[in-house]
Amino acid sequence: MSDDARARYFPWLRFLIPAAAAAVLLLSAGFAAPPAPAPAGQAQIERFDVKKGQVTDRIPITAEMQQELRKLAQSASGSAGTFRIDPPDGTVLHFPLQPAVEIRQRGFFALAAEAYLFLPADREPYILFFSEENEPRLFGLKHPVNRLLALCGWEEG
Repeated sequence: MSDDARARYFPWLRFLIPAAAAAVLLLSAGFAAPPAPAPAGQAQIERFDVKKGQVTDRIPITAEMQQELRKLAQSASGSAGTFRIDPPDGTVLHFPLQPAVEIRQRGFFALAAEAYLFLPADREPYILFFSEENEPRLFGLKHPVNRLLALCGWEEG
């Protein structure tokens, strides 16, 4: 390239390269940003990907979802002492129970205010409840989770 051509294009290159780099950074930051939270005061389900170590989705809870969450809560089947609250893979769904749901099991009674539904890749789903007094209790489930996942748009689990 001749000196004249270099002199004509060099100022543009000094401007375009940083501008292109800034645009790429802004776009990648926008795609990497966590999902936007639901409006204040609106109950939502959070989907946590264990492998990624982050919340990957948040959606508002509909009345139909709340009804399905109640069915799951009422299908809790005995203490699940062998399950892990830190699974190596899978998905964990966090949801509030509004209003609180009665959990009645042998030797346990509580009003559950929130729950974590564990969907490990190689095991049956299980659920962790927190009472209004913040007491945790882990249970297996009798009710299938497929309907809730379909309502959320997460059929793959």
